Amino acid sequence: MSQDAALFTLSLASIAQRCQQESERFFHQAENDTRYCYEIFRRAISEQTSDAWSFIYTQYGPLVSSWVEQHTNFASSNEEPAYFVNRAFEKMWSALSAEKFTNFPDLKSLLRYLKLCTHSVIIDYARARDHLRRATPLPADNQDEGNDRYGDAGIEADILDELVQKQFWGRIQQRLKSDDEMRVLYYRFALDLMPREICVRFPEEFPDVKEVYKMLQKILDRLGRDPELKKFIGRDD
Repeated sequence: MSQDAALFTLSLASIAQRCQQESERFFHQAENDTRYCYEIFRRAISEQTSDAWSFIYTQYGPLVSSWVEQHTNFASSNEEPAYFVNRAFEKMWSALSAEKFTNFPDLKSLLRYLKLCTHSVIIDYARARDHLRRATPLPADNQDEGNDRYGDAGIEADILDELVQKQFWGRIQQRLKSDDEMRVLYYRFALDLMPREICVRFPEEFPDVKEVYKMLQKILDRLGRDPELKKFIGRDD
């Protein structure tokens, strides 16, 4: 039996222990064997083993967190690293199947893809936030501010810009499933409140910060998959 074939017969606990040991050797710039960590990814993706996924999250979560914190768009997001760490792993999990796993011949290629997922979710978040902020109408008591900012030459452009923004926000509203989703999206992107701040300012509506995070994540995931919205904002990919 070959060494690679022998890996298939080892328990997940044994593979995980060796993966940790080999990772430590890597970080100490010593010779290391990446096959054990690769095998855990194989079991997680090809065999859909939940315990393997849990180990991957524990093992590589700190690495993904460091990628998040190094990204140029992270600081302006006002989110915590854990938010993007979770979304990066979710993106990888949803994108890879047993068939697609064959396109990744080694651990290095898998980690490179995970890093790509990390950058992607941060960029997507920044784009969604910017579009929502531009599209969100001002509160009624601020509607008249700045009406004289433009001369006659700028009126057409200003009107067109307002129409596009309102049209985009209208499309967003059509895809929300409840008043709670409408409010949490408005608080987060129009008022620029963090989930914890939302819970502090509106405790009766949103008492649980974890639920706010989950709600925002579900909304952004749903909007990000919507083909009509992607086409509207020029991301028909």
